Formats: sequence, structure tokens, C-alpha cells
Amino acid sequence: MMPKEVWRKTVSSQSAPHLSRREILEAGARVFVDVDYDEATMTDISRSAGVSEEKLREVFETKEGFAEALLEQSVVDISMVVARDPEPVILQELLNAGNALVTRSDDVLQQASARLTLEGANGHSNSWNGLRYWVQYVEGILLRSLKNGELMGRCTEVRTVAESIVSSFAGLRLISLASAGDVSLLGSRMPTLFKTILPSITPPGTLERLRWRPAGASGTTALAGLTGYPASRTAQPASWHHPQRR
Repeated sequence: MMPKEVWRKTVSSQSAPHLSRREILEAGARVFVDVDYDEATMTDISRSAGVSEEKLREVFETKEGFAEALLEQSVVDISMVVARDPEPVILQELLNAGNALVTRSDDVLQQASARLTLEGANGHSNSWNGLRYWVQYVEGILLRSLKNGELMGRCTEVRTVAESIVSSFAGLRLISLASAGDVSLLGSRMPTLFKTILPSITPPGTLERLRWRPAGASGTTALAGLTGYPASRTAQPASWHHPQRR
């Protein structure tokens, strides 16, 4: 991973003195949307970004360095969107991040990040790098939620829970890309993901306060009502008895 001070450099070439690191990442991301990682070159990225390859290498050094910076930036972008509207329920940030990903499905940087992560399953480090940034982000939300009393006391394996949430989301993206050719299915599938995972770590009082913004809606809807949580989660499950042995 490249030092932060290097990543924060801006390209000062006469050909594109106005482009920042973030703008170069966004412009160069189109390459990874259009072609496989193995086929992409630094020359392709520099042409797409409108900077010289020499100046591009001053900031990112290698194609792998550019790809990793892109993967991290995709998470930073979502986290910045979520941070704009602080929530009284910290766990709501997790749903807001999901909403942000859905509403930015056409964002070229998010598209490139999704493709790089999924291509990584074929052996590139991109897969784990992309997921690692998301795991760190989700883990941070869960740790703050736990400290705020929003998670069940037995939820001590926060890292494992974060990995489970991220891997489930990655699976949703893979299914959407495979079946629809894009990530358009995320909006209808994401509430089900939260419905499946959150009740196992979150007490009823917190669940009832979580909200989701359906695609195209002007307001939010209670996640409990949208996804069909039981009216009461205090009832004990029915006992199951072994059949009588003869």
C-alpha cells in the first residue's frame, strides 16, 4: 500500500494542472470498467485520465497501485456521503452506506471498484484489498454501535460479523452483475440482506429505529415494516420434540 502523502499529491503537469488525485482516479477508472485488469495498462489509464504516463507514475507508480487507490477511494466516497448526515442510531450508518451504494450504481469509480474486486477472485490481490477496505469501514460502524449499546452483548466477534456482512454484499453484487449485467438489483436485495443479518446481532429496540430509503422514494421507510420483521421478537420459539422411541 502506498504512503498517504504520495496519494495526496496532485498532478502538476502542464497538460492537466487542474486535475487532483481524486479526479485522475475517476477519469482512469473507466479503463477498468471497459477492460479486464490484466489487459489494462498504465498507458491506457494515463490516456483516459488525460495526463502523461510519467506524471501518473509519480503519483501511483504501478497499475496495481492505481487499482488499490481506486478501491480505497470507492469506500472513502461512500463514507463521506454517510458522514454528511450524522445519525442518533449509529447502526443506521450501515443502511445509509447501502443506500449510497445503490444510488451511485452508475458512478464509474464504484463500477470499476466492483469489477476489480470480483475479478480478484481469479487470483489477483484486488479481491482482498477491495473487501478489506469495506471490512474495516463496516467494523468501525459496528464497534461504535456496540459501544453505544445498539448491539446485543453477545456480539463480541465484531470483525467476523463485519466480514459476514461484506461477503454477503459482495455476493449480491456478483449475482446482480451476472444476471443483470450491472448492479441494478442491489436496491431490491439489500433490505433482505439486512433483514437476515441484523436481527442476530441487534436488539428489537434498535431494529425498530432503523430505516431504509427505497429506490426512487422521496422519504425513508421503517426497515422493520419494509422487510417484514415479526411484530414481536420476544416470543420464544416453539419447542421441538424428538419422536418417541419404541
